[in-house]
Amino acid sequence: MIAKIPPDHEITALVENFIDHERWCKEHLTIRDKAGMEVPLQLSPSQLKIHALAQRQEARGIPLRAVVLKARQIHMSVGVASLIFRKIAFMEGQRAVTVAHQTDASSQIWGYYEQFYDSYQPKDTNDLEILPLTAKHQDQFLKFEGGGYVKVYTAGNRKIGRASSLRFLHLSEYGFWVDAPQVMTGLLQSVPDDPGTMVIIESTANGVGGPFWEVAQMAQSTDPGDWCFLFFAWHEHPEYTREPTNQKAFQDSLTGEELDLRRQHHLSLRQLCWRRWAIKNKCEGKIDRFRQEYPSTPEEAFLVSGRTVFSIPKLREMPVIRDPLHGRLERVRHGTKTKLQFLPHEDGELRIWKRPEPGKRYSIGADTAEGLDASDDAGSGDPDYCVAVVGDMETGEQIATWRARINPATFADHLAALGEWYNWAFLVPEVNSSGLATLYELVRLEYPVHMIYARKRHPDDRRMATTQELGWKTTTVTRPYLISSLDRAILERSIHIRDPIIQQECFTFIINRDGKPTAQASCHDDCVIAVALMVIGIEQAPREARQYTKGDGRPADPGKEYQPYSYRQTAIPHEREDYY
Repeated sequence: MIAKIPPDHEITALVENFIDHERWCKEHLTIRDKAGMEVPLQLSPSQLKIHALAQRQEARGIPLRAVVLKARQIHMSVGVASLIFRKIAFMEGQRAVTVAHQTDASSQIWGYYEQFYDSYQPKDTNDLEILPLTAKHQDQFLKFEGGGYVKVYTAGNRKIGRASSLRFLHLSEYGFWVDAPQVMTGLLQSVPDDPGTMVIIESTANGVGGPFWEVAQMAQSTDPGDWCFLFFAWHEHPEYTREPTNQKAFQDSLTGEELDLRRQHHLSLRQLCWRRWAIKNKCEGKIDRFRQEYPSTPEEAFLVSGRTVFSIPKLREMPVIRDPLHGRLERVRHGTKTKLQFLPHEDGELRIWKRPEPGKRYSIGADTAEGLDASDDAGSGDPDYCVAVVGDMETGEQIATWRARINPATFADHLAALGEWYNWAFLVPEVNSSGLATLYELVRLEYPVHMIYARKRHPDDRRMATTQELGWKTTTVTRPYLISSLDRAILERSIHIRDPIIQQECFTFIINRDGKPTAQASCHDDCVIAVALMVIGIEQAPREARQYTKGDGRPADPGKEYQPYSYRQTAIPHEREDYY
């Protein structure tokens, strides 16, 4: 309940004064400026932006869940602290936790709350009186009468919040946390989904990939739940301006890039002058570093900080569908015959966006796991995957993904079944290292050899490919061609990626310090390689493939007309009828 409610005839004036957050902060709260002087808290544009979002969500009757990508030093933490303080210091039982990425940052945020409490004084009878403190510790803890409190932690303790019941949660510079996913999971469970609760995750960019990048992508997705995405560019901050020494000379010296920025974002000469100054004085003369620390757009922040191989805008345009049907292919006996059927299962390794169609031709790229761990930490338990990606040769549409951690020989069983179900698809398995075991098992299972990619030979060589010639061999020569084929397909939109996991791995496929295209640290690239092999299959599969029919589990004689297998028709609501 609200502490010390005034008489009924004053309630309207009190509430109006309290909900005017901008005026309330200016009249009642103080903060120390960069010179160390105590001044009234006059909300900056970034602080007003997060407050406006909070008001909007409150008016809609839903909890505030916000992911904020921001430029550096725009005072976002002060704004969030003022929102939380207004709740916990005047209403009983309101509990809040703030977690910062390092000790000095948590101490600074703790100082905001301490100063807010020490400086608050009611101005007149229309102001609420603050709840008295029952405890105040220098280990960053304020406890109010009625059971409410605010605690400020430094990220790193995995048990933060697990035993708490919170109303407000502020995660500061989340992109730079240690053990972020483990800590985040416990914290999110401590906040109920009630209207009026608040979870704000804010950070500057720290490269493509990683926990902050992932939650930012989720908040921008087509199905973000209650999560909202908020971006605050450097040029929205009023402090980032600088007067040119000679305005005309500066204007005449503007580069093409600066002129484009001025047109796109309506920048003033003073803003451009500050930008040029900051690149030299704050970013060591490196424009890429400026774009990461002071981005103009979300894409610029994440793209530049990760040096991605593929086009972020083109990948964002991909028509991903996030709710495919999960299941497994199993051979089911019908009388004296067995047939492949897709059996839906929520934990199935196979995800399907489109079923096989009679007469259609498909390409499958397959990447066999080599047992490598995506994390730099030994024993982190994040080894790579065996992945098979199915694409329609006619449309370039990616329509199925098989992905699991499994041994190479067993992977071949699933790959052969997947290829058979998709009309004896053209397989392009990578045969480096453990991939050879997958290939040998495919041959043993009598998958049609001419429907397995064979390395190019002389055009006059008409003999059947040998096992040593089958499959895609990745070398220092063929790897650039493989990656560039996928890059070209994405740029030309000759393929259409449906799988959000593939899209995400493409986002985190970067050029490392050695100039080699590879997965960013702690990220996977199994799906990237598999979809690139799928593209190779679409480009190089035989134009006239023989069709096969199912008999006793082996390929029948060439030339027989294909007969589609029976499969379960499962009703799953989608925009198009031909999707599961």
